[in-house]
Amino acid sequence: MKWFRDFKKWFSLTLASLGLVCYSLPRAEDWEPSVQTEAELQGLVDDVRNATGIPGLSAAIVYQDRIIAASSGLLQVGQAENLTVHHRMHLGSVSKGFTALLIAILVRQGHLRYNMTLSEALPEMTLDEGFRSVTIHDLLTNQAGLIGFHNPEFEDSSDLTYLDQTLPSSFYDPAIQRLEMARKLLGRPPLYPARSRALYSNPAWAILGLIAEQNAGMQYESLLEKALFGPLSMESARTGGWPASAKTPDQPRGHYLKEGSYEPQPLDDSYGLRPWMNPAGGIHMSILDFARYAREVLRGLNGRSDLLPAQDMQNLHSIQIRARISEMYQGAESDQLVGYGYGWGILETSRGNISAGEGSAGTFYASIFVFPYLDIAIVSFTNCGNREASAQLISKITGIPWG
Repeated sequence: MKWFRDFKKWFSLTLASLGLVCYSLPRAEDWEPSVQTEAELQGLVDDVRNATGIPGLSAAIVYQDRIIAASSGLLQVGQAENLTVHHRMHLGSVSKGFTALLIAILVRQGHLRYNMTLSEALPEMTLDEGFRSVTIHDLLTNQAGLIGFHNPEFEDSSDLTYLDQTLPSSFYDPAIQRLEMARKLLGRPPLYPARSRALYSNPAWAILGLIAEQNAGMQYESLLEKALFGPLSMESARTGGWPASAKTPDQPRGHYLKEGSYEPQPLDDSYGLRPWMNPAGGIHMSILDFARYAREVLRGLNGRSDLLPAQDMQNLHSIQIRARISEMYQGAESDQLVGYGYGWGILETSRGNISAGEGSAGTFYASIFVFPYLDIAIVSFTNCGNREASAQLISKITGIPWG
């Protein structure tokens, strides 16, 4: 479970780097991206991939409602097939932003409320008294008192064994896994009183998926297809598993970094995110579809979304809580105070907020950054756990220093 520690390190570094950009933001009227054609982006993506030495890199820019995308590198080290903009890669915890958007849609439709308690949302479940008043808002802001399931150095080994091995081996269906996981975790006292602190929690997001499916009458994975993937024409989007499998061997492999070299994941790799975790980190898609999602977020923040009214999208991307990185991520060293929306890191600037999302399960890396006041969004992913490429792309495209 080394990837949990690596994820915590990567995401903590990402959020810490946000504080570096607020001193050099350009004025919108004086600014345009450094690349504006597919050929220019292709050259930049090639340069960044070569500079970082990673197996494969895809990136896309949404600017003035137009998408340009490019890919560079290989599907897997040791084979000659090139990565294209149509290949899928894994989003990791960027998936949480999709779950938050799904929750917002269900709130708008009247199925849910942000102040709905667990006793209301899951009326047939036996809850410990400490969880009965926990709300959907608390789950979305990681303040529910639940285990993190992201750093085994600070977590009970029996819980990790249950979540990683016992639960998925006992139940095949993702919805049943989520139900059984919730019964176990919510039937005992919370780790800390609700709203007394923030602790990044993958199970909290899985429980949000459970709440969505139980109150909308459709399994989470199907809800995503109906509410998001279908309306946004995201035909490549999938939920669960890795992009490459025995059924789809022509998709990119994730890569492990071992002794300075990248090694592709085998198709029968025993390591993977368990199905109950799909709302927390189970989505994969092409860079073109990732850009379609980013475009809808950007449209929404600028009042042009087809999915949500502007105030609803802005609520997702408003600072809901502020927490120190060392509090949110157990074992992190930084005490920087960071703003969090629903599934996003939020940077306040004098020229408006910047929304940031990055995710990795160790063998892929995904990032999405939305700059509403510049009317641009940048998405990227790699088939390894290296985040340096993302930082370089943002710096080179926007001219904004990025750590």
